[in-house]
Amino acid sequence: MSGAVVGAEKLRDELLSSPRVVVRGGGTKTGLHADATGAHLVDTKLLSGIVEHLPSEFTITVAAGTPLSEVGTVLGREGQYLPFDPLQVEAGGTVGGAVASGLAGSGRHRYGGVRDFILAVQILDGRGRFVRGGRRVVKNAAGFDLPKLVVGSLGSIGILTEVTFKVFPRAAATATVSAELQDLEQAVQALGRLRRASVELDAVDFDWRGRLWVRVAGRALEQRVPRVVDLIGAGRMLADNEAGLHWEQRRELLAPEGTTLLKVPVTPRRIVGLDAAVNHLARERYYSSGGQEAWLSLESSAELAALDEVLTRLDLRGLVVLGGVGGPLLGARRDEELQRRVRRAF
Repeated sequence: MSGAVVGAEKLRDELLSSPRVVVRGGGTKTGLHADATGAHLVDTKLLSGIVEHLPSEFTITVAAGTPLSEVGTVLGREGQYLPFDPLQVEAGGTVGGAVASGLAGSGRHRYGGVRDFILAVQILDGRGRFVRGGRRVVKNAAGFDLPKLVVGSLGSIGILTEVTFKVFPRAAATATVSAELQDLEQAVQALGRLRRASVELDAVDFDWRGRLWVRVAGRALEQRVPRVVDLIGAGRMLADNEAGLHWEQRRELLAPEGTTLLKVPVTPRRIVGLDAAVNHLARERYYSSGGQEAWLSLESSAELAALDEVLTRLDLRGLVVLGGVGGPLLGARRDEELQRRVRRAF
């Protein structure tokens, strides 16, 4: 038997012999398993390797414990990549962690998140059964959509053992424009102008100070970059090394030791209000994916309880990605009953 198959059988034995398990891949997203006390820690690194890569079909199938860096290397040889821009690649993040957390990087702005690129999965459910869903083809219209259900499930409905993604060709070149605007509101207004314009953007991020970063990719960059600067009303094109450093810092979620880092799904029209409500709790606030995600950085986990109340009042939900204590979810709990029913089914 292959190493991945042996690893899957070993995980099955661990699951069936433990009353409670917590799943961990690369261990990079510490907030997702902060409540592991008293549970058996299941390590998916037993499941590693490329199962199948079909460059001409733009699909890749990998064992869930495979490091994202390995996947990136294999795809890179064919000029391909995962367009949802997985996080913590160099830090040791795994494929299973990317899917189970549902987290994606700034590059999801153009093409979408993990759900938009997952084709098939195999999971080990709570009864020790290996369950497959989806198909290893781009056109997949049959059956229950288990692949999308496991995205962001945090291991609550099963242990991911194998994943199939569709992949894209990587752009030959990119350029990044950086601008320092007066405040957050001006950055949101600039975002609105960029969204209304016929300029295809690869990534648009900004922070609470009004600093804005816009990346374009592909052809005719010499015409598109001045257009972006004109729409913003300010800015300059970063040198390649400067731009690369910025996007790498965002992808790797680099933060001071002891920091608690949360992701909050949001919309551009709610950003200014959210920022005003949490600025006394989160010293750093960064808005990614064209204003669809807020990343809040807290210096003390003691502030989590207060932030939980604020997010609940705003009807927003937060996910503790780094640091924290206890469970990873904060804020609104609208779908808890549905989640319990899904977990029971598996």
